[in-house]
Amino acid sequence: NKSCSGDYAFTYLSDRYMDLREVREVIRTKTLEDCLSACLDAVNYACRSVSYNRTDGDCFLSQHNQLSKPALIKINNNPNYRIDYYENSCTNS
Repeated sequence: NKSCSGDYAFTYLSDRYMDLREVREVIRTKTLEDCLSACLDAVNYACRSVSYNRTDGDCFLSQHNQLSKPALIKINNNPNYRIDYYENSCTNS
């Protein structure tokens, strides 16, 4: 059903992240690509966005995105780590 793959499947926002209360799953990944793939491959829920911490490799998967929870996209003001937000463009809803 999902007709896209790789980085093009995602919309990118720098220094943003999904509120941790809306994170469904946290995994430690070696690369951004592994994190995005985990979202595309999620089976028990529709993964609509990921927040990727480039500093430690933590990958936060969420079933929400800017459309469903716009107020919960937070701005990262912590200079000690870099976290970016990626929205899955190929979910079916």
